[in-house]
Amino acid sequence: KDTGRFNESAAAYENSLSLKDDIFREMNLAFCYYHSGNNEKARNLFEDILKKTNKKQRENKSTNKVLLYTHFGLGCIYFDEKNYDNAILEFKKALWIKPTFAQAFFKLGEIYRKLEKYDLAIRNFQNAVRIDSSLYNIYVLLAEIYEKQNLFQESYDYYKKVSLIEPKNKVISKKPNKII
Repeated sequence: KDTGRFNESAAAYENSLSLKDDIFREMNLAFCYYHSGNNEKARNLFEDILKKTNKKQRENKSTNKVLLYTHFGLGCIYFDEKNYDNAILEFKKALWIKPTFAQAFFKLGEIYRKLEKYDLAIRNFQNAVRIDSSLYNIYVLLAEIYEKQNLFQESYDYYKKVSLIEPKNKVISKKPNKII
């Protein structure tokens, strides 16, 4: 994973924050830390952002956007650390701010899939793809879940959707013809 650009961006954000305190820049800096693999620095900065914002600031639309991505960022960190209970809380907080945040539904689906809570995984994956159809690779995850549950017709239907959208999909090409 190439983290060079994130490290460069982090240095630029750190420099700009030394000139003027700004939660939007802090949020971007936290994501730079996250993407460069420094989860501890990212978590600390995300948590500082949440501590700093007061009720009046939370009513501001641009602050709400920062809070949305701050909760999402914390959720991603907890997800990476396999701290799924906290990740779920953070992704749900993001959805409370923006109920149509497809990526939060996707990450919740991923958590529930890993925990083998397939009904919750399916519901969250379906919400994500309903909101953002560009996340069609979720169909592969849904197909795999249905396959694990021996629901082969449902599995076939989702694999078929992917094969129509992306005929050379790597996962699909590895499946035997009788499944697809």
